[in-house]
Amino acid sequence: MYPTLCELADVELSDHLEGTSFMPLLDEPNREWKQAAFSQFPNPALREWAANTLSQGSRETFFGPLIEKVEDRIIAQQGDKWDHNLFENRLMG
Repeated sequence: MYPTLCELADVELSDHLEGTSFMPLLDEPNREWKQAAFSQFPNPALREWAANTLSQGSRETFFGPLIEKVEDRIIAQQGDKWDHNLFENRLMG
């Protein structure tokens, strides 16, 4: 998505970036194009929403029930394999 935003804003892309602008789809929506996009990012997103115990204050906000729901689902899926340290520190999202 970043290359598309740069193209729309007429901002030069850095050489180290990967990805393709999907600007051609804006001009020709029915053109042939990839059916999937892939990305990977460090685990803090998972840690913030599921695996981290977070502060009690965070769990008392609007997001508390969501945090617990996601965390409970992951623990249920993992069963005996649940490893808080793995989810907290070693996974990529």
